[in-house]
Amino acid sequence: MNKYLKSHITAAAFCAGVLLAVSCSTSREPRTMRLFMQSGRPNIFLPHEESAPSGVLAEQVGFTTSSDTLPGEFEEVSDSTDDVWKTIHLGGVDIVAARTVVKQVTMREGSVRLEFNIHVPSLLIDSCWRVTLTPMLCTSDSSGFPLPPVVLSGSSFTRMQEADYKAYRLFLNGIVDPSAYDSVYLDRKGINKDIACRQRFFYELYGKERDRQLAYEKWKRLALERQNFWNTRTQANRATLRHRLERKRIEESVRRYVAGRDTLGLWASYDRKYHRTA
Repeated sequence: MNKYLKSHITAAAFCAGVLLAVSCSTSREPRTMRLFMQSGRPNIFLPHEESAPSGVLAEQVGFTTSSDTLPGEFEEVSDSTDDVWKTIHLGGVDIVAARTVVKQVTMREGSVRLEFNIHVPSLLIDSCWRVTLTPMLCTSDSSGFPLPPVVLSGSSFTRMQEADYKAYRLFLNGIVDPSAYDSVYLDRKGINKDIACRQRFFYELYGKERDRQLAYEKWKRLALERQNFWNTRTQANRATLRHRLERKRIEESVRRYVAGRDTLGLWASYDRKYHRTA
């Protein structure tokens, strides 16, 4: 028991020293400032209890001034739960405080009730999202036990979840079986329209090519007819000229023969005349 009291006396004296170093003012308003770096992950804290509940052993620890310390006025400080920082002014180092030193936990039907507070940073909380925390109970032998999850849902989370489920259902309904691809994804009307357009294009192209071929064949026929006409006329003129010159040669040959003249070279002379004229 004495060893137990000595350990708590040492802890109380250390707390008093820290409080004296923190505040030297007579005012009970704490001097605080906002922290510029806060935790970015959830933290867990033990709950603060105003009075000792059932199963809690409270103990009053008293301190008195020893003969080898400076004399000072004795002042009792109440353990107020409203003043968190406990900024006090002491005339001496004599403190009387009440602290919860032992807490007993009862197991009922194989389960133990544990109370703790969870602090979640505002950066992790959104009205459209849900945060699920999984606490772990760690014992002194480095073993851990998962506790039931803690779910924090935003005010608009249910509405957003229903909208997402609706979108997902629409997505599932929009999935088409591979056997029905032709009936769903095949645009038969568009394909028929494209086929008709291509047929019309090639038909018009064929019509233009046919008209050009017919025009060429007509021109060729007329050109051949014209060429044949002039060739025939030329041949007829040449034949007429040859026949006329041949008759003249025969008549002149007869006259020369009757007259007893030489007819040698007469055929060559008329042949040259024919080639010059033709």
